[in-house]
Amino acid sequence: EDADAQQARGARVAKAGETVMVSFADELPTTIEAGAVVKLAANISLEAGQQIETVAGTLDGQGHSIVLNGKALAKSVAGTVQNLGVTGSMTISGTDGPIATTCSGTVQMCWSTASPSDDNWTFADAAGLVGKLDGGSVLNSYYAGSLSGMPFGGYGLVAWYQSGTVANNLFTAGDQACGYKVDSSFGSKISVDDLKPQASVDKLNTDAPATGFTWSAQGGLPVLISGGAAAVVNKDALKAAIDDASAKVEGDYTAESWSKFAEALVSAQDVYANDDAKQAEVNAATKTLTDAI
Repeated sequence: EDADAQQARGARVAKAGETVMVSFADELPTTIEAGAVVKLAANISLEAGQQIETVAGTLDGQGHSIVLNGKALAKSVAGTVQNLGVTGSMTISGTDGPIATTCSGTVQMCWSTASPSDDNWTFADAAGLVGKLDGGSVLNSYYAGSLSGMPFGGYGLVAWYQSGTVANNLFTAGDQACGYKVDSSFGSKISVDDLKPQASVDKLNTDAPATGFTWSAQGGLPVLISGGAAAVVNKDALKAAIDDASAKVEGDYTAESWSKFAEALVSAQDVYANDDAKQAEVNAATKTLTDAI
């Protein structure tokens, strides 16, 4: 059923060129056409079974969250979902995920604590963010919910990876980041407690897309904060490594290891002095120097 037919029967459709503000569940469009932008102005809770059919445009949570009520937020994402959190619960009967059942578009700067469950034991695959990724992207996002409702477990980020880009993500539940594809670059599994500190926020902010929001550590799980400025780069670990390295003496090293160590130290000092250094560069310099020590 196309968008015009949906609109004719009273369904909510965000048309190309429109910007729609949403404060309540009954304002959320069923279809978001390419070229349309839907922005949340408040946290909302969906009605039983409520679901977006297609996101071909942009759904921008603006740091707000949506409580699911039985189904994934969207059946299909061919556009962009960003700056959004999802929580609540959903029942699955096939490959699924809280943000999208299928994604050929982009999910970025999002979080989920939603809990998918396979109550009827259909042996379906579920993940913390997306069901099937088919040429799309899952970027700078995290999952910190429960997959205990899945009889055979689930996956942290994507249930069925066919193709696409998955990078700079974190997850606390699931056997691995993506089903049917093992790649350590997709995201790291950590504990809920380890998700809270600045180091995890730095990971989520690594090469973050320009969505107007950045991740922030505020004592609990990472939160999205507005602001067009670049995220603050944390150099504390790099400074500690440089201080430690500066106390070393050449006599404790072989000629070869000292040469590598000295090179790593100079490089680390350069990165530390560079006000434009990105978090990924700082993290890499810290690791290289620490390994050389």
